[in-house]
Order: sequence, then C-alpha cells, then structure tokens
Amino acid sequence: MGQNREIRHSISISPAIKELEALFRERMEPGSSKPPELPGLVLAPDPELVAIVEAAFRGDLTPGKKEKPQTPRPPGRATLDPDSLQTEEIRSLGPELAGVDAWNQLGVSEVLAREGFTPKEQSLACALVVGRLVSPGSERATHRWMTDRTALGEILGTPEHLAVGKDALYRISDRLLEKKEAIEAALVKNTRTPSDSLVL
Repeated sequence: MGQNREIRHSISISPAIKELEALFRERMEPGSSKPPELPGLVLAPDPELVAIVEAAFRGDLTPGKKEKPQTPRPPGRATLDPDSLQTEEIRSLGPELAGVDAWNQLGVSEVLAREGFTPKEQSLACALVVGRLVSPGSERATHRWMTDRTALGEILGTPEHLAVGKDALYRISDRLLEKKEAIEAALVKNTRTPSDSLVL
C-alpha cells in the first residue's frame, strides 16, 4: 500500500492585493486610526489603491475617471436634449408619393373632371385608389388609413378634402363604379404612345 502523503498548496497573494484588503479593513473601522496589522508586511499605501478603496465606499465604480469638461455654449444658440424629443401623429409618405405620381401621369383627375367630379370628389377618389395600392382594405379600413396614417392630404395640397366620414368614401366608390366604362376608356387613350402600344 502506498504511503499517505499530505499535499499542501501554498497560495501566494501579491502584496498589492494584501494592501488593498488592508485598506478595506481600515476604512470599515472609521473610528480607528491604527493601521491594520498584517504580519510580515510593511504597509505603505499606494495612492492609486487608496483612491480605489475610497471610491468604492462612495459607490463610484470608476475611480480616477475625469469628467469631460463642458464646452462653453456659443451665445445665441439653444441646447437640445435628445431625450426630450417625442414623435406623434406619424404619417406615411413614400408610397403615397409614388401613387400620386402615377395618378398624375395617367391624368386621372382630368378624366374625372370631364365626368363631373368636383375637386373634392377627385381628391377622395385619389385617396380611395392610392389607399388600395398602399394599404389594401375596405372603404372603412381605407378611411382609417386616410385619417390616421397617411400624409396624402398634404401631398395633394387639400387635406381638408379628406376630412370626411367613411360614408363619403362609400359614395365616391359608387360614383367611380357608375363611371367605370367612361373612365377606363379615357385611361386607355391616356396610356397609348404614338406607336399605338399600351404602356404597362
């Protein structure tokens, strides 16, 4: 049988760690001015370690970090706090611009005007058509999109024309259906090139 051997591990603690531990003990006894007694260690506190200990007792986890000097504000200029910024009534813009551009290129408003649509009815018809392209849905869903989510009224320059109830969209939808054949025939003419080919 092998002999039992006692194995001892000696752990060496660096003087800096011992010094830091001693400083903590010293600070934990505010009434005692006597330096901590650590056998075999002549304690000469390192200023940097002292700063770390004192900062830790203050709750400062970044001792020695210098505050960034504040740059003087130029006269006549206001300071804006980014955290104070808020957004409200966010409106969609991009798809509507593309839809209105196609509407104008096709000359739809002129076609509707010839069919007896008033400027307000033309705006509502545009809102109905562009709404089906951007946010497909029923007249009721289009009305919610028109009043809450889009900047189409501002794009058309007549936001007051779109400040209507959902029944107005039902009526304009019925009128478009009544004039369907005349509108389609006029749009076919508007989309033909001199070579008599349809532009898709």
